[in-house]
Amino acid sequence: MANPSSVAVSLFRAAWLVLFIVTAGCVEKNGEAVVLSKEYLPPAPKEGPLPDARQTPDEQWRVQVEMRADLRKVDVLVESAEWQKLKVGDRVNVQYSQGKYTGTVWHSEIK
Repeated sequence: MANPSSVAVSLFRAAWLVLFIVTAGCVEKNGEAVVLSKEYLPPAPKEGPLPDARQTPDEQWRVQVEMRADLRKVDVLVESAEWQKLKVGDRVNVQYSQGKYTGTVWHSEIK
């Protein structure tokens, strides 16, 4: 039977390795973008099929922007008040995390 302290040390090392891989695999990017579209998604119904696969139990206010530097399209979740202020064609500064290997955007926000 394994010593409980050695098991704890092994788990601790594994957790640090996972944390390192996750944080080392992303690059922070930012720049100017243009608002392409705005979309409101109501909360998902409690029962039954989802009308839209992107729905969650919470309301969502989505803004799709296009980065001016590389024409990359990024979806940004914003608060209701900010969503109401933004108009299609507005220029905004966006910060996002992009996966080094897949190019996937993991987190984005309007600054």
